[in-house]
Amino acid sequence: MKTGASMYSKQNDPRRAKLVFDKRIFTTDFYNHSGTMLNIAILSNGNAAEMQRLYSDRFRPHAFTMIAALSFAQTDLSPFDVFIAPTGSDHIALRRAQSKLIDFLDAGKVVLGFSGPYTQWLPNARWVMQTDIPLRLYENTLPDASHPLLQDVKMNDVNLSHGKRGFWTCGHFTPAPGAKTLMVNNLGECTMFLDDVSFKGAIIATASGPVPGFGLMDSKDHTHGLDQLFINILRWSEEKVAHDKVPR
Repeated sequence: MKTGASMYSKQNDPRRAKLVFDKRIFTTDFYNHSGTMLNIAILSNGNAAEMQRLYSDRFRPHAFTMIAALSFAQTDLSPFDVFIAPTGSDHIALRRAQSKLIDFLDAGKVVLGFSGPYTQWLPNARWVMQTDIPLRLYENTLPDASHPLLQDVKMNDVNLSHGKRGFWTCGHFTPAPGAKTLMVNNLGECTMFLDDVSFKGAIIATASGPVPGFGLMDSKDHTHGLDQLFINILRWSEEKVAHDKVPR
């Protein structure tokens, strides 16, 4: 796997973050995992806030590796179980490397997309940058709140940030046939889906909805809905990866 020698720190200029970052393992006392440690790759544009949100010690014992967008096409993803495209990802880099993500999915791995795919880089899903709903009225709802990915997720936290609506309004999806729609907007359009039928692996994606992230700013504890959603996604991914690794 292609690696870099420089680890990002607050003292470094984010514009210098051009290499693949070294792996770090974090631990926490509030996130109870199933026992399967995930090797997680995260695409990075060298954004400091992104790193602070996604590298916090809340989600250990999983191992996180930051991959710079400029190095993504040359990076071997085979050591990883999960790939995350967070809010603010480089959509051109993702589109150019779409075949890499398809191979990753065919190998039984999990792709998490939390940034509206402007370049349609998510396989088998069509994203539309359009909403006819006024921001003051925009609301996501759950067709099936009992789904494991949605358990204990407080929808006020998904729909509101500091009392304002609209940060989950960046378009909607037409998911692949057979994919599970997890959230919809006022018009019934898909804003989050799970596709575990198109490939051996799975895609979990939001229509630009950040996961996690805003919980660090809106809540002093770990009860924020977007944090809980990310915890559910990690737990689901643990079970998926553990299941697929069992010899058959």
